[in-house]
Amino acid sequence: MEYLMNQIARLNKFIRDLEMALVRIENKTYGICRATGKLIDKQRLRIVPHATLSMEAKMSRKSDDIPNTSQTPAAHMGSEGEGFGGEE
Repeated sequence: MEYLMNQIARLNKFIRDLEMALVRIENKTYGICRATGKLIDKQRLRIVPHATLSMEAKMSRKSDDIPNTSQTPAAHMGSEGEGFGGEE
């Protein structure tokens, strides 16, 4: 049952994302990265039609999420993988 609820939530979010992409088309802002203001690559938009970030901005944002590796090893114990897994 929980699996179905998660699937429904994901599909609802996908529909909202597509509806917002339609609004951006109407506003003539579709395909413009909201972080850099540059055009999003057409191939990315074919794969992820509701994308609001260019790959450059997405990778930059993802690298900001990576924990600071200059900490001592003891500070990292038990925290491997935290902060990852969510797709924009």
